[in-house]
Amino acid sequence: MDFKTTIMNKKYFFKLLFILTINLSFSQGNLQFNRVISEIVTGTQNAAPEISGTVIGSIVVPVGKVLKLESASVYLSGNGGKINTYYVQDGTGQMTNTGCWIGNHLVWAPYAVRVGTFWGKFMETSTFPIWFGAGTYEIKTRFNTVFGAGDFTVVTYSAIEFNIN
Repeated sequence: MDFKTTIMNKKYFFKLLFILTINLSFSQGNLQFNRVISEIVTGTQNAAPEISGTVIGSIVVPVGKVLKLESASVYLSGNGGKINTYYVQDGTGQMTNTGCWIGNHLVWAPYAVRVGTFWGKFMETSTFPIWFGAGTYEIKTRFNTVFGAGDFTVVTYSAIEFNIN
């Protein structure tokens, strides 16, 4: 009886060891909450828009961490800190390439109006949340319009940073 029990225990031990080895070899790590990030990034736009957008900041995700971007918004602020409303007229040249990109993700696009009537977004944005691995990601904005002296762009974003264990 003792001999059979020892053989059965060895079989179970090796089966368990085999399953754990396979499981660990395919695991990608566990995420552990690190912190909540709520940032405001500002940048001055050029008088004429750059084709690829103006870099106004960056997000740095350290090695061993991932970032879950929950939301982002953009507004224009004029001289003296007042918030400027920005919308585009349907059918105008302002409808092209206007928005905010973080990395290669379009995270914000303005709404369009047609002669005073709300029309909706004219470019589809990425769906939140957006996950970023370790690396540096540029925050770029582009407004297809001419800016006055002292106008600048404000980008706000909220994210959750996780440690990879």
